[in-house]
Amino acid sequence: MDHNHRARMLNAITGVEKTRGLWLAAAAMFFVNGAVYGAWATQIPLATARLGISDAVFGSMLIAMSGGAICAMSLSGRLARAVGMRPLLFASTLILFLSFLPLCMLSSIAAMLVCMFLFGGAAGLLDVVTNAFAADVETRLQKHVMSSIHAMWSFGGLAGAATGSGLLFLVNGPIQALVIVVLLAAIFLAFQSRVTFSELHDNPAKTSLRGVGNGAMTIGGLAALCFAVEGAVRDWSALYLSNDIGVSVALASWGFSAFSLVMVVGRLAGDRLRSTFGARWTVGISALIAAVGFVVVAALPSPQAAILGFAMVGLGLSNIVPILISVAGQLPNPTISIALVVSLGYGGYLASPPVFGAIATQTSLATLFFVIAFLCGGIFAVWSLFTAKRRL
Repeated sequence: MDHNHRARMLNAITGVEKTRGLWLAAAAMFFVNGAVYGAWATQIPLATARLGISDAVFGSMLIAMSGGAICAMSLSGRLARAVGMRPLLFASTLILFLSFLPLCMLSSIAAMLVCMFLFGGAAGLLDVVTNAFAADVETRLQKHVMSSIHAMWSFGGLAGAATGSGLLFLVNGPIQALVIVVLLAAIFLAFQSRVTFSELHDNPAKTSLRGVGNGAMTIGGLAALCFAVEGAVRDWSALYLSNDIGVSVALASWGFSAFSLVMVVGRLAGDRLRSTFGARWTVGISALIAAVGFVVVAALPSPQAAILGFAMVGLGLSNIVPILISVAGQLPNPTISIALVVSLGYGGYLASPPVFGAIATQTSLATLFFVIAFLCGGIFAVWSLFTAKRRL
């Protein structure tokens, strides 16, 4: 074997190992973030019982969590520039773990609100840092990996919920939380050394959300619509199946389950789809698939059609947000642009329930789903205009 051939083989092996290492690091960070949320979902019934409050009151308390996330995201650019991305990764993960533990044992509403704000803020910072790292990984590897990395967040949520539920058969809530934190901390520490960022290319004079252009604002607006549409499936799919279609309560969650399962599958295939068809067509066709899915749900009032329609929505929405974040990472001031996109996404999720609820109250859930189908068509139209003269 000649020297040149051996060198090419070594370079190829090194390239594969680098690709695998960076992807695994990003996937592990997304998995940890999602798993904490999955575990928290298993703690919510225990928290409401411990606090002695209704579900409605607890739902209003969750605003503190979302508020913490948005506040932290709005500061993420300045923090990244001041302390660096890796310290921000460690700090946000540490605060996430340390705030999760008291959430699983406190009996004071005021103390819970403080911890919810910290938990949401840490999760929001971690969202920005991990998405920035995933965008950086794409740039360094020169291949599309954002969708498959985002799929790991969903896997993490499923794993956290399954593990948390199983542990509650064996131990109490605080011990369950401690075990999960120890397991996730071990995963984080095992992969954190591979999380290395390229030199930031943000303009130091523009480290606030005002330091972005119209492109980032447009992408952020589309992310807000996508988060709102995803939230609509979470909020209204079970209610539609039980009240409007008439299925049993036990089967009412099947619509959201189909939506979630197909979304994971879609994200696993998303990078290949984007590499084959490009970002413009992948997002555009995905938005149309989601629109058709909502039309199927609203126009064909049967359990089978509703479940099929929600599955189509999951397929359609699965890759839009990952691609939007990936494109934001290619803009000037990438860290700030990603923070803006994620922040506006959260904002859309928070703002949509009262708006969608008012539409459903004044009309019907079927009409609401027709309206949301129109919004998905709007995503297609705006994205088509946005990408008309851009190469993505």
